[in-house]
Formats: sequence, structure tokens, C-alpha cells
Amino acid sequence: MTKAKPKAKPTHGLRNRIVEMRTVHSSDLQDNDGNWRVHPAVQREALGGILAQVGIADALLAYTSERAGGKLVLIDGHMRTEDFPGEWPVNVLDVDDAEADLLLATLDPLSAMAEMVGGQLSGLLDTLPQADDEGLQRMMADLETQAGLASLMDEVRAELEGHEAATAAAVSSAAQRMRDGITSGHQVTAVIDLDDLPTFERAIRATGLANRGKAVVELCQYYLFTHGARSHRQDEPGGGDGAE
Repeated sequence: MTKAKPKAKPTHGLRNRIVEMRTVHSSDLQDNDGNWRVHPAVQREALGGILAQVGIADALLAYTSERAGGKLVLIDGHMRTEDFPGEWPVNVLDVDDAEADLLLATLDPLSAMAEMVGGQLSGLLDTLPQADDEGLQRMMADLETQAGLASLMDEVRAELEGHEAATAAAVSSAAQRMRDGITSGHQVTAVIDLDDLPTFERAIRATGLANRGKAVVELCQYYLFTHGARSHRQDEPGGGDGAE
């Protein structure tokens, strides 16, 4: 008789706080009083579209709360239970109230910290079939716009970084003055000298803004955020290596 192979032990050393997955009716789940997220109509419409086209593909997150008298309280999934009441798969955690608050505060912001690679997203979107739902169609169109702008901005940043240091410094200085003007409410005029004007003009058009001044501000803010933040990280002790 062949002995069953022992299950491989996790090598990361992290605690698994999911104690079970169970099917729970939304009426038996209590909303979290600390939930700080507000879901606009466009997000709810997109959620409805993806659920209609694919179905349930992710579990809600909840825990047994001492603060709520032992009730099962949501950490993630409020919009789904609000818009689609019924039975849902739920990952139940053994965290306490303080740990649940930490998860509630950080789950969405942590996901939002990921940076977009426009070309990768564009390639993925090109493989997808046309969505049937209007809300999902609007979301896909918005993603295509964001991916195109991200790709073009990467080109612009590469062009800027390929120029002499003085030119890049001039762009950064102009961007900083524009940001300072926006912060203080003053009117600011900035002049940017570029060797590759067509690339910059394409970036202006890609913002989708009719006002060229606002488009330039958006481009400069993007440059400050990406170029400045990366430079800052490189200057920090141990900087340069991302941590998840």
C-alpha cells in the first residue's frame, strides 16, 4: 500500500488567519461601522456587469467581532452584499477587532499602490471580448484610456530622461513651480524646452483635456510623481528595491 505524501509545509512562515470558508446569507453579515469606502454609481454598474458576465469569483471577508457581540462583521464586500443580497462565499478570519480595523484601513490602499504598465494592460484588453453590459463597457473604455495615457507618459518620461540633465532639470523645475502655484492658488506660467515636440503634443492630446494649460499641469504632475518619487526612493538608504 502506497503511503500518502505528507502535505508540504508553508515556507513563508506566515500565519494563515482564514479559519474557514462558508456560505453565508448577506442578512447574517453585519456592515462594519468603520467602513470608510463610498461606492459611486459607475463602480456599482461595473460590478453588476462583471457579476452578470462572469459570476461570483471572489469571497467576502469577515470576522467574528467581540466589539459587535460575537456577530460576523464584514471587512470587505459591503457593496456586493448591498447590491446583490443573498448567499455569498465568505472567508472567515480569526482576527481581533484591532487587526480587522487595520485590514479595513489598508486593503484597498495597498492594492491601489500598484503601478500600471500601460502596454501590458493594453495587450490584455485587446484579448478580451466585447462586454455585453453598458456599465462594464464604460469601465473597459476607461481602462483603455488609462492604459494608452500610461504608455504615452512612459514614452515622454523616457524622452525626458534621455535628454541632457539640464533639460530634465528645467522640466522638473517648471513642474515644481506649477505645482506650487496650484497649491497656493496663484497663476503660473511655465516654459518647457523640448527637443521632441511631437511626443509632447501626443501626450497633451492623450490627456483628453481641451484646456492645454490643464493638460500640461497633468503631465507635469505625472512627471513629478513618477520621476521625483523614484529619485527620492533611490536617495533613501536601501532605496531602489520595491517591497510589497
